[in-house]
Amino acid sequence: MATPNPLSNMRTPVTYGFLASLVLVAAGILASGSNGASTLALWSGGSLLPWKFLTYPWAFSIGSSGMALLVSVMLLIWFYQVGSWVEKEMGSVRFLIFLATTIVMGAASVLAIATLTKSPYGLAGPFIPITAISVAWCARNQSQRVMLYGAIPIPATVLAWIFAAIVFFMHFSQGPFISLAACIPLVFAFIFASDRIPKMSFVQGNRMMTGRRFINPKQKEAVSRGQVQYDQEYFDEVKRREQERIDRERLKKLLGED
Repeated sequence: MATPNPLSNMRTPVTYGFLASLVLVAAGILASGSNGASTLALWSGGSLLPWKFLTYPWAFSIGSSGMALLVSVMLLIWFYQVGSWVEKEMGSVRFLIFLATTIVMGAASVLAIATLTKSPYGLAGPFIPITAISVAWCARNQSQRVMLYGAIPIPATVLAWIFAAIVFFMHFSQGPFISLAACIPLVFAFIFASDRIPKMSFVQGNRMMTGRRFINPKQKEAVSRGQVQYDQEYFDEVKRREQERIDRERLKKLLGED
């Protein structure tokens, strides 16, 4: 998959740090041959320690098979692209909080539903936070198309549903309610990125993105022409009058008037 170029040349320390930590911890678990993944994962057969609500993404077994390694590498490359984009739009501090929120929300949702339904549960690997960030990217770029394998165009809105389906069926063996609980961070990410949460904008300063331009919805967009500034309302009025003139000329021709 490929995404549009990042917004700017700003650095993305959170994206780099998250990716580096995933690789280093996975390599350490693989090299030690120990059961380190289970100490980080959140699962019904292990001890319910508070830090596991944050550490389960690092219970990442990438060396179990060649296919697992390939999928893991593709997943990390994909996250580098969308994570960098989202971090540059949000800012590193807000992105870190957003990433941590999706991680904790996934664990809390699954644990709450598992407790209510008395179902076994297990969370291991970075799939929930990565798919949540991906859904946020899709929400911010709904007009974009992602080229799957460089040949198959997939609209961003469809891609968001694909990510939701992946998370749902990854946890379906634990029961449909656990699967739905695992998708809650994705729903939150989409609503948040769509600026549909009152008094909580996705980008600091209540800026909403249109294409690649940021517009404050509380202000008219001003455009300079020489020494004079024209706002967007002026240009809209010019376009409207030009369209009226064209319509009048077309009507005259239809009626045979000179």
